[in-house]
Amino acid sequence: MNDKSVLAKDGKDKQEGPQFRGPKTSTPKKQGYKRGAHLTDSVGADGTIEDNKSERTSHVAISDRKDEATEDPKAAVVGKKYKTFSLKAADVKKTWFLIDAKDLVLGRLASYIANILQGKTKVTYTPHVDCGDNVIVINAKYIHLTGKKWRQKIYYRHTGYPGGIKEQTALNIVEGRFPDRILRKAVDRMLQNGPLGRKQRKNLRIYAGEKHEHQAQNPVTLNFSNKNPKNIKRG
Repeated sequence: MNDKSVLAKDGKDKQEGPQFRGPKTSTPKKQGYKRGAHLTDSVGADGTIEDNKSERTSHVAISDRKDEATEDPKAAVVGKKYKTFSLKAADVKKTWFLIDAKDLVLGRLASYIANILQGKTKVTYTPHVDCGDNVIVINAKYIHLTGKKWRQKIYYRHTGYPGGIKEQTALNIVEGRFPDRILRKAVDRMLQNGPLGRKQRKNLRIYAGEKHEHQAQNPVTLNFSNKNPKNIKRG
C-alpha cells in the first residue's frame, strides 16, 4: 500500500491531499429587520421556548391608549373609529340659511354658497349624496364687483342661429329685468354638472330685494361679512 494512502473505516483506500469538493455555494444573505419580530416567541439559553405575551399585551395597551387620545369627529356619527364614512340619503338633515348679499364681493360669496350647497362645511360630507343645506339670498341686485368689472366683465349667450351671439356687461344685467342672474350664474359655474349638481342648484333661492317667501322655514342668518374684511365692499 502506498504511504500516502490511508485505510478508511469502510475498508476502502482514502487518498490524502487536496480533493474536489464541488461547486462553491453562495453564503446566505443577512435577513433584515422583520416587523413584529421582537414580539415573537424566542428560544432561551437552555433550549426552552419563551413566550413574549407580556410584551404583546404592553404593546397593544400602548396602541389602545393612542387610539383613545385621538378623537375623530366622525366617530360619534359612525360608531366605529377609523371606518370610511358614507352618509345615506335618508339620514341627511338640511338647515335653512339666510344671507344678505348687500355690498358683498361676488366671487367670495359665490364660492361660500357653493360649499354650503355641496355640504362641504359638514363633517358628514359625502361626495355622491345631496347632503348640503338650503340657502336664501336677498338683496342680490346690490352685489359688489371689484375694479372695473361692472363695464369690462361681459356675459355671452347665443340664440342658436348663425351669427346669433349676444353679449351683455354686468352693469346691463343688474339694471335689467333679472338682476339676480349675476350671482346665480357665478354659483352655477362652481357646482358640478349632472343629476347631483342639478339637485343642488334647486336648494338655492335668490331674491333681488329684501323680501323672501320662506319665513316658515325659520332660516338662520349668516353674517358673511364678518368672516373676512375682504368679503365686503371697501370705502
